[in-house]
Amino acid sequence: MATKSSSKSRRETPWDGDIELTPMQKFLKTEYGEHCKARHMGLNESGEADMINSFAPKHCPYCGSALLIKRGYTANGIQRYHILRRSKNAIFTIKCVI
Repeated sequence: MATKSSSKSRRETPWDGDIELTPMQKFLKTEYGEHCKARHMGLNESGEADMINSFAPKHCPYCGSALLIKRGYTANGIQRYHILRRSKNAIFTIKCVI
């Protein structure tokens, strides 16, 4: 099964969650957020999610089961698939296309 990323988001600032921000913190948060968003478009915005979703898997990449059903979308718009087996309860997404 796929593992979750252990790295922290690069969009977070040390003062995220603080109620009172200094003028410098407000400026940095606004400017850095806009810069990051402009340089790193989301999968939905770039059309990459549509390209990835156009490849429907025929079997589970982990166990080889062909009993798959669609199970919603991730926050980035990537289709989730669920394996229909009593012994295995797994959900996966297509990560890359070779």
